[in-house]
Amino acid sequence: MLLFLTRTLEIIEVLTASFAIIAAIRIAAYYNEDLSKDVAKMLPFALLGVTLVEPSYFVFGDVIDKIYSMPEFFTVCIQFILLIVLMEWILRITLTIRTELKNINKKNKKIEQHYEPNLNI
Repeated sequence: MLLFLTRTLEIIEVLTASFAIIAAIRIAAYYNEDLSKDVAKMLPFALLGVTLVEPSYFVFGDVIDKIYSMPEFFTVCIQFILLIVLMEWILRITLTIRTELKNINKKNKKIEQHYEPNLNI
């Protein structure tokens, strides 16, 4: 969608911006799921608003030219997808470690609470 709504940006810049948006939404999802849902829902409407405010912004000939130039950037798209997958794995591993550390901490507190009354004898 970004590719079709821009006149001045090159395709590589649009791909980089798209990667950054996807990465930001995924990172937000690990921080706060509702925040990421809101951002993901709001972004298409903001982009659609640009086209509705300025109808001459969308030029059909430019869209066709950009579609024909997309195969040149296939490898870049694959690299961005691999980066997103790698980032997702890192986030998932970090979340798993954080969850396990919290569980260990909770177990230690339960053990301390269980033995604490016995130490006051």
